[in-house]
Amino acid sequence: MAITAASLLVKVGADTGGAEAGLGRVAGLMGKTLVVGAVAGVAAVAGIGIAAIKMAGDFQQGMTTLVTGAGESQANIKMVSDGILQLAVDSGTSTQQLTAGMFMIESGGYRGAAGLNVLKVAAEGAKVGNADLGTTATAVGGIMNDYAAEHITAAQAMNILTATVQNGLTHMQDLAGAMPQVLSTAQAAGVGITDVAAAMATMTSETVPAAQASTYLRQTIIALDAPSKGAQKAMESFGLSSSAVAAEMKKSLPDALKMITDAVGKKFPVGSAQYVAAIKDIAGGSKQMQGILDLTGTHMQTFAGNATSISDKAKGAGNSIMGWSDVQGDFNFKIDKAKEVVETFMIKLGTGLLPIAGRLVDMFTNNVLPILNNFASFISANVGPALDGVGGILTTTVLPILQGFGTILTGTLLPALKKAWDAIEPTLLPALRSLGTFITGTIVPAAQQFAKFFATSVVPALSQLAVFITTAVIPAAEKLATFITKNVIPIFEQVEAIILKDVLPVLESIFKSIMTEVVPSLEKIWNIVAPKLIPVLQFLGAVFKNVIGPAIGFAIGFIGNLIGAVATVIGWVFGFLDVLGKVGGFIKGTFSAAINGITTVFSNVFGGLWGIVKAPLNAIIGGVNAIISALDTLHVSIPSWVPVVGGQNWGINIPQIPLLAQGGQITQTGYAVVGDAGPELLKLPTGAKVAPLSTSSAINGLPSGMHSAAGGAAASGAPQPIVVQIGTQQLMKILLPAIATAVRTQAAVRHM
Repeated sequence: MAITAASLLVKVGADTGGAEAGLGRVAGLMGKTLVVGAVAGVAAVAGIGIAAIKMAGDFQQGMTTLVTGAGESQANIKMVSDGILQLAVDSGTSTQQLTAGMFMIESGGYRGAAGLNVLKVAAEGAKVGNADLGTTATAVGGIMNDYAAEHITAAQAMNILTATVQNGLTHMQDLAGAMPQVLSTAQAAGVGITDVAAAMATMTSETVPAAQASTYLRQTIIALDAPSKGAQKAMESFGLSSSAVAAEMKKSLPDALKMITDAVGKKFPVGSAQYVAAIKDIAGGSKQMQGILDLTGTHMQTFAGNATSISDKAKGAGNSIMGWSDVQGDFNFKIDKAKEVVETFMIKLGTGLLPIAGRLVDMFTNNVLPILNNFASFISANVGPALDGVGGILTTTVLPILQGFGTILTGTLLPALKKAWDAIEPTLLPALRSLGTFITGTIVPAAQQFAKFFATSVVPALSQLAVFITTAVIPAAEKLATFITKNVIPIFEQVEAIILKDVLPVLESIFKSIMTEVVPSLEKIWNIVAPKLIPVLQFLGAVFKNVIGPAIGFAIGFIGNLIGAVATVIGWVFGFLDVLGKVGGFIKGTFSAAINGITTVFSNVFGGLWGIVKAPLNAIIGGVNAIISALDTLHVSIPSWVPVVGGQNWGINIPQIPLLAQGGQITQTGYAVVGDAGPELLKLPTGAKVAPLSTSSAINGLPSGMHSAAGGAAASGAPQPIVVQIGTQQLMKILLPAIATAVRTQAAVRHM
């Protein structure tokens, strides 16, 4: 079809209208998105501020322990804290670990700048050895303190430990934890630190754990420096002098041990039973003997070589830490360093916010907390007793009802469930066996095939994925870490400087305005309102305690007693009906004809008696319903300004007792008296409905087949009699209670 210029303009105009409507919806959506984003941004900033304050508080607490527990001076704590924050970034170590390490170092006597230098060396060495900083710092400080006369620096001590790990068969964590056990003993006996380290490397290389090696070495040094009398005699028997051995040990531990083994080896073959026994006698015990055997014989050459190697490595490294330059190139180290940039930034930010947060806490403690305490006291003094009264009602009324339900469950429900289980068990067990056969015959083979597929197809694919991650993803991540270190971290540092220089002063100014202007105004308002508000709250509490609470308790107690009385009467009635049933059986067999005749005579009489019985019963039910209606009008509305419960309503809602003569639905199987022209006692099942038959409209509403008595005349609206066929036993159950009720009413007699 051809398109004219006019039709084209119309089409374009229509399309533009749709576009404008769409743009309007987009603009509205963008506006909502901006609002949500702004709220989320404010929440994120608040969360960052709270986290920063928490981190700063923890760091401040750690610095305080350096003063109170490690002996650092308060004047140096600013310098120490700044140094630890910087060292965290430089070494990629958390401030928590650095604080723990600094505590051990300062406890050893190195404080201030000297302590920071030892901490720096220990942090780098711990990274190299992948060990705990606190354990490493203890070992470094121990070497420096025990061998202070040799002026061993922190770097030298750390490098000796690193070289020992390289020459031995142990980890830095294990070695650093074991070395302090032997250092003081070795130094006192004059054994050099290099010989100690070489002995530890030699014994651990023989798979002796570092902790045991330090024990053996310590006992050996003690035995050679101060031998027992028996050990001295054993030495003399081989031409050795204990003083000469001790003097040689001060020069070289390997040479002192060589003196002993050479002397014993001249008498007995090395390794023989006599040789080992002689070494034990000279050492003076099994542990000392084990130490000598681990360092002599075929191990002597290794021992001497380790001493030379460790000394050369420590001297060659100088003031640098062995392996530190290699660690700095690791990907994990770069990640740790980036994490510490963020951590230190948060600590610095939180440190700036701590004064503001502290003042807020003081304001809460001094102003808000007393108000909350007063409110709690009010609740305890007024609401608590009322709640106690409600609890008493629950205990005396509700709990017995619940116990009755429990009896029903245990006496009726559980036996029924057991009977149901006995019925389904013969069918269920074969079904379960069939299910087991299906699982073993079908599911298990399928699972085995899947496992085979996984092993032959999925695992190779995962291997290829691992190769891809190793060759492509990890190098890319390393490049990303390098980029973050060079480009992103400086930006964070600039942002930190801006916040500390520009943002925090503004926040402090705002807080100062709040404390000097807003808080005093709120205090004045509270001072004006409190004298009027508190008496009102106290009055309401007294009303609830003294009037409403007791009224509710009385009403519920009355209803409970009334229900109990009705239940008792009903029990009597049905017991009496059972007795009458037996009597009626006898009468049915003997006087059936006479009773059938009397039925016709007395039908009108007892119709009147039923009216007499029904009226008082309905009057009682109406009275109970009136009480329930009055209780239902009771309610309490709490003003919206009341804390916690403000704006809430409490009231009583009790359903009224239905009049069965007015119609209703049977909720439980039992007997009911029905009938407009006369009473009929029917046993109705649960769910049956009773409809009033007093009007023709009700009769017309009955289902088809229920007009047998009235016939077709009922459809025309004319009143018709309803003829009900009833047996003798049922008749007696109706007549005798009605007669008894009429007699009691007329004669005012309680018992018949």
